[in-house]
This record gives sequence, structure tokens and C-alpha cells, in this order.
Amino acid sequence: TAADATLHAPKEGDATTAADVKRAVAAAANGTAIQHLLPLILHTATRSHEARSAMWRDFDFEERLWRIPATKAGITHVLPLSQGALRVLAEVPRTDSEYVFPGHYSSRSKVPHMGPPQAAVEIVADKSGVADWSLHDLRRTVRTRLPEVGATPDIAERVLGHVLGGMRRVYDRHDYVPQMMQALEAWGQELDRILRPSVLKPG
Repeated sequence: TAADATLHAPKEGDATTAADVKRAVAAAANGTAIQHLLPLILHTATRSHEARSAMWRDFDFEERLWRIPATKAGITHVLPLSQGALRVLAEVPRTDSEYVFPGHYSSRSKVPHMGPPQAAVEIVADKSGVADWSLHDLRRTVRTRLPEVGATPDIAERVLGHVLGGMRRVYDRHDYVPQMMQALEAWGQELDRILRPSVLKPG
């Protein structure tokens, strides 16, 4: 989409860099319903629905793993949690709900977790000046950037929970968690450099 291109590849001659765009979108999310959802997706490359329907019991904080049940591929996706992802989850307010992002019951909505947050996305677009973007663009952006921080294409695909085809699907049963952790930690450091530059500056 146009937003995806904007998030990681501004047009030539545009004074606004890709880092500026990401920073603006993330900053604009503060105070909205997606202020924790957005950075969690950026750190994990998960689908919006996977993040919105996450349950606390899906996380093993000791092993630093997120077991995402019933993904689009029809399997449980075991995703390592980078330091950045752990930091985001630690900032999520805890309630008595079993969901990380609880829903708001009403006569029109009975979903126990957060539904599609289109209103918040539109607020972020208005505040940041980045129009025509979606939460899924964040996932695409991470996939684009992972090879830039050293991840192989295969590992980048595994981070996204994609099932590799051909004979590898039959014979390669390794979970590649250490390699995915390395990739996500490298991406998390790059993301911190983009989103939290003042925190990382010496002095």
C-alpha cells in the first residue's frame, strides 16, 4: 500500500526520512487505544488480530516465548520475545481480563478482546500526518527491514510465522528460535535507535 511505502521508503527528494515517519506514527499512538498494540506489532511482526487477541497465558516470560495459537497458517507459532517486546508488555496495564488487550462489551460488541481499532488508526494518521496506513503495514515494514539487520530471508519468513514450502516443510523440523531471537533483538535495537533516539544518546 501507499502507507507501507511511506513507512520504510520515502520518495526521492522527500525531506521526511523513513525514520521520521516511523517516529511520528509511534508518537501519535501515545494516548490512543493502540499505544501499546502498535509497538508490540513493530517489535514482533505479528498480525494485528494475533496481537489484539493475545492472552497472558500465551506468554512464557521465563523462556521469553510467545506461543501464538491457531495462526493463519493453522499452526501454533512459537515466537521469541526480544527485550523491546518484553518492555512493551511490561508497560501494558494489567486488568482482571485474561486478554492483554481486553475488549469493551456493549450491546453491539461481545468480543472479549480489542476489535479492529480503526478509530485509533485514523487518530494516529491525523496526528502524525501519515495518511493511508494500517497496522498490517507495520508487519510488512518489519519483514522488509529484517534482512537489513542480518536476518536471512528464511528466518524473516519464520519470524512472520510463514510455513516454508517444498521438502523443507517435510524434513526440516528445527524450530529456529535462537536464530529468530537474534534477528528480533537486532531489529529491536534498530527500532530503539529510530523511536527512542534520546534514550540511546550518551550522557
